[in-house]
Amino acid sequence: MSKIDSRAGLLEREQEVMKMLNLFIDKKLDFIVVGGYAISTYKKRFSIDLDIVIKEEDFEKFEKLLEKEGYALHYEKEIALLYGENFKRFMKKMKNLPVDIDILTNGLVSRSTDATWGLNYIKRHSIKRKLNNSEFLTPEKELLIAMKFHSGRLSDIRDIVALMPCNKEKLKQH
Repeated sequence: MSKIDSRAGLLEREQEVMKMLNLFIDKKLDFIVVGGYAISTYKKRFSIDLDIVIKEEDFEKFEKLLEKEGYALHYEKEIALLYGENFKRFMKKMKNLPVDIDILTNGLVSRSTDATWGLNYIKRHSIKRKLNNSEFLTPEKELLIAMKFHSGRLSDIRDIVALMPCNKEKLKQH
C-alpha cells in the first residue's frame, strides 16, 4: 500500500468512527467518550479507534447497533476490580484496515497500574464537549490527564502535554 493509500485509509477510518459516534448520539444512547476522541475535544489529534464507557445494562443496545453496522466482537476481557468493569473490542475492516470501537462497561481500569474509575465517578466529572459538529460527554481535562498518567505510554504523555495547563487541585482529586 502506498503512502497516499495509507493516508486515505486513515481518513476513511476516522470518518467511520465519527459516523458511529453520531449514530450513538442520534439513538440517544448513554455513553462517555474517553481516549483519543476525548482528547480531540481539547486539542485535535488523530485517532482511528473510539473508546466509550457505558452502563452494563446498555451493552446490548450498543452491540446490536454495532453488528448492524458491520462490526464484530473481536476481543473481550473481564477486569472487574471494583465495579464489575469489562472491556470489549468491536472491529470492522475497511479496505483491509481495522476500525476499533472499545466498550468499557461500568468503568475504566488502567492496564499499567490497576487504577480504577467507576462509571458514576467518570460521569460526575464529565462535561459536554464538541468535536466537529458532534457534542458528547467526555471527562473533564483533569480526569483525562489522570487516566493518561496511569496509562503511561508515549502517546499518553503527548496527550498530557496537549491537555496542559490544568487545574492542579482538581487533578489531585482524580
